Amino acid sequence: MSPRSARPTTLPAAARVAATGLAAAALGGLGACIGIAGHPAPYDKPAFPTGLALDAAGDRLVVVSSNFDLAYDDGAVLLADLSRVRAALADSADRADKAGVVVDDAYVAAVQLPSFGDAPVVDATGRHVLVATRGGNLLHELLLDDDGLSCGDAGCAAAPHALQLAGNDPFDVVLVGQSVDDDGGLAAARALVTHLSSPVAELVRLDPAKSDEARMRVERAPLTFGEDVFGVRSAVFVPGVGGAPDRVIALLERRIDRTLVGCDLAVVDVPAVDRGDDAASVRTDVTALTGALTGRDVVITADAARGPGALAVIVALRSPDAVARFALDDDGTLSLTHVDGSCRKPTGMATADVDGDGDPATPGTPRLLVTCQDGQAVESLDPLDLSVTDAVRFFGRAPYDVVVDAVHQQAFVSFFLDGSVGVLSLVDDGVARLTPLGRIGAALPRPEDGRE
Repeated sequence: MSPRSARPTTLPAAARVAATGLAAAALGGLGACIGIAGHPAPYDKPAFPTGLALDAAGDRLVVVSSNFDLAYDDGAVLLADLSRVRAALADSADRADKAGVVVDDAYVAAVQLPSFGDAPVVDATGRHVLVATRGGNLLHELLLDDDGLSCGDAGCAAAPHALQLAGNDPFDVVLVGQSVDDDGGLAAARALVTHLSSPVAELVRLDPAKSDEARMRVERAPLTFGEDVFGVRSAVFVPGVGGAPDRVIALLERRIDRTLVGCDLAVVDVPAVDRGDDAASVRTDVTALTGALTGRDVVITADAARGPGALAVIVALRSPDAVARFALDDDGTLSLTHVDGSCRKPTGMATADVDGDGDPATPGTPRLLVTCQDGQAVESLDPLDLSVTDAVRFFGRAPYDVVVDAVHQQAFVSFFLDGSVGVLSLVDDGVARLTPLGRIGAALPRPEDGRE
């Protein structure tokens, strides 16, 4: 079966069909063979949206359409023009029901991918998107340019813009090195790809100057987190400062005979090229400290209480649901400082520096945004003590991922069951407070039988 070519496209009309009810576990080999049944994923809205990513200017939003129920031949990645979104929201500023504003023409391009994609990442130049799909165990590079999204004539599921990975269920893609040429283009990049169902993470080199299979290649020595590790739930890059090395912090899930027994945080020094087996790491038993068996997301935030340059690690935990904060020391050790319960099923997190007065010279208000998929809530927390400062509830069904546009002081939330993306302001009347502004795409109606 050959993958269908994925090229820049304008958005045709696309009708949503009823869900098949197939679970993700029934994937088998279906997701890797896309475009064979004549029913492509829609281009005008995502099907079960998961991961989000923004370019640095806050002008374009990348939305992953996961095709979770396998109602379509494939998944997709969509590109939203946020200038259209801001213009529509401004035109509706006088509406009494501001949160009810729906922007229908935001998506300007899309490409097909295998099903079950998630966390995309945009490079420093804003011209390359990396995303993994579990449907084919592939890493994809999408080109983000003035014409939208593209992957060349071969498409997004074939070389040179796709790379077959050895591990099952690739999930997070963490950029651990980037270099920019004199023209502002990406000269080279290095990424770590972690897996939900493997303790081995591939280190991948991207050479944008090449147009053959050498464009993306896996380094000879992967990074292995340990024989007791079942997989990696989340990972984040921490650039080295003050003599500390570049590091990756990963949330590891431990299982015995496929039975969940606990989770750890690993602080791993980024290894030299082709030396992944030499990576030094420090592990902290999160379950022993918090009682939570697993987790879902990890973010890094400034730890002003400990002085300039100090960092803290915040983890969204599961079983039971909670949020925990750890101080990160220079030697890579972690110390638990706070743990508190959260809304049900915390899924995504993002940090924000809220500029209430519009003056860049004055310090902002730090906030941690948390989406709770079963709690139907987007909460705002104080990242120092994890206290809830405010929340937006029942704005959409199953809030999943959240990203922050620091330039325009907005947050975007993917609503997994709505097929839409919510737009929220970080500021309300000069105060750091989440306020719904509208959504990209109309929310899908609830199923008539009441089941989600």
